[in-house]
Amino acid sequence: MKTTLRKLVVSLIFAVLGMIWLVFTLTGYQGLDSSTVIWYWFGGLMVHISLSALISVYLGNTVYSIFFKMLLLTSIIAFNVALLGIFVGVMLQNSGNWNTSIMMWYWILILILYLISIIALVSLAILNPNNSYYTRLCKNLMILNIILNLGPVLWTVFFMIIGNAMNSVTPI
Repeated sequence: MKTTLRKLVVSLIFAVLGMIWLVFTLTGYQGLDSSTVIWYWFGGLMVHISLSALISVYLGNTVYSIFFKMLLLTSIIAFNVALLGIFVGVMLQNSGNWNTSIMMWYWILILILYLISIIALVSLAILNPNNSYYTRLCKNLMILNIILNLGPVLWTVFFMIIGNAMNSVTPI
């Protein structure tokens, strides 16, 4: 119980840092340049650290049903593919190898991967078997953590989609 609660508190701290980042970002929007893109990915980093700590909570317990294990694997695979995809996408976007239409669809795919991972984590928190590892406090912290992670994830991916759409518009 103590290790589970400790992991949840660490995850919650990073989720709160991500929300603080989101508030600063929304109040001080400066336009699109390279320093703002790096600033936007700082919030994404906070979310990744928070979600990885949240996923590690489930990896310690091995008495899950097959459906529960499938949800956990879905969450882990979608999270890791989104993480790898972001690094590849940022490198290709900065090198200019892809046009903006392809990049827009790429970021929409990343958004879908994030949503699959978050939906699987919500399902894991709600459908969690009743055992001594997860009390009501732990379940509530998991749900709160996931809700706090939605803001930075959705805003960062939305910013990248809009940025690609704005770059693809050519004047007549």
